[in-house]
Amino acid sequence: MKLSRIVAVLIMIFKASQGHRRRCPHGQQWNPKARKCVKFYFGP
Repeated sequence: MKLSRIVAVLIMIFKASQGHRRRCPHGQQWNPKARKCVKFYFGP
């Protein structure tokens, strides 16, 4: 169950990141409001 959830989250992140031209370092995502890369964490 946990593995499939992680895969689903990764797919969502990948699809969301395709819409942005800016590429952020691993472990970060683009925040359109702040206009910068921010760290993101996987919640429980």
